[in-house]
Amino acid sequence: MISYLESDTEGKKRICQALIDAKALIFGKIIPSINTSPFYVETRWLFSNPQTLKVITEEMGKIVKQLDVNLIAGCEFAGVPLASTLSLETNLPAVYLRKKPKEYGSKSAIVGKVSGSRALLVDDASGRGVGKEQFAKHLEDAGVKVTDMVVIYWTGHPLVPWYQEHGVRHHQLIKFEDFAHYARDVGYISPRLHGMIWDWWKDYNIEKRAFDFKRWDMVFTQAKAEGFEIFNEQQPYEELVADSKRLGKWIEPPDGEYEYLN
Repeated sequence: MISYLESDTEGKKRICQALIDAKALIFGKIIPSINTSPFYVETRWLFSNPQTLKVITEEMGKIVKQLDVNLIAGCEFAGVPLASTLSLETNLPAVYLRKKPKEYGSKSAIVGKVSGSRALLVDDASGRGVGKEQFAKHLEDAGVKVTDMVVIYWTGHPLVPWYQEHGVRHHQLIKFEDFAHYARDVGYISPRLHGMIWDWWKDYNIEKRAFDFKRWDMVFTQAKAEGFEIFNEQQPYEELVADSKRLGKWIEPPDGEYEYLN
């Protein structure tokens, strides 16, 4: 098992409060990277406020300074602003990675001048960490090995085998449970709404509840009672599922069994 780093207790509190200040907990008919869900932590909203971005940069910088890396590589798109601020915080050089090489001009997937031999991938969040191998491949083609990755927020879902197979350590400032429990403890969400969210997520197998639209409606009713807006509320559930499958975001439960409330 590859060891990983995360923020200390006070650092986690800073990150969680920054997410609350940014109103990053959103509810609605949402298609994140791991599967459809009635709620989502929108970490990218942290970038719009200099104060919350400063908190993220400082806490992420504490982790980066413990790593044996000499290049920061920001993943398209959310990793780009983080790589820039981290470069200033750590005094390490940075490059930015496209998902695909540019089709004209340099025809490169790397933006910036490559230096060093050991790189850190930077992004805002991870579910299972799918797709990061393509960014690592761009750097490997340039003679740089990716040894570590760091994100603000990890859902806690099991990572794809690529990390273990290639010796890439995955670090995060917080996991989903850190934020959910902190939001309850400071009164941002009620114990009832926290219970609904945590019940959805606690076994990191949200796929099996994706078709339980009764459960979705219960979450939305409670969230609205606590003042949250519901995004895309009028979209039919059938359309949401179809969109998720069309975009390649739908994931079947590992055992093929779906769960429904009685």
